[in-house]
Amino acid sequence: LEPSKAELANLEAQQSGFIYAYADLGKAIEGLPRAIFSDDENEMLDVIRGKSGQVALTSTATSSSQTHFNLRYSFEEESETSGTYILDLINSLYVISK
Repeated sequence: LEPSKAELANLEAQQSGFIYAYADLGKAIEGLPRAIFSDDENEMLDVIRGKSGQVALTSTATSSSQTHFNLRYSFEEESETSGTYILDLINSLYVISK
């Protein structure tokens, strides 16, 4: 019997260091009003809208001078365009960071 996504997330949170954050981007972005973002920001968000994906941020190996963070993005949509989606996402993040 395989554990559920919730059980896996709970286990990951328990094993994380001082921080654990999880978001289902598909659900989170659908709830955001377009009016609060600029055109460039909406362009980046449009790449993600209507798609499923989860982000998890964890920390490990904390010392007095540094902390290691891990950011995992899981995209679980079976499509021939999934490679294009990732490239669009990376490009949008690059453009908006300028």
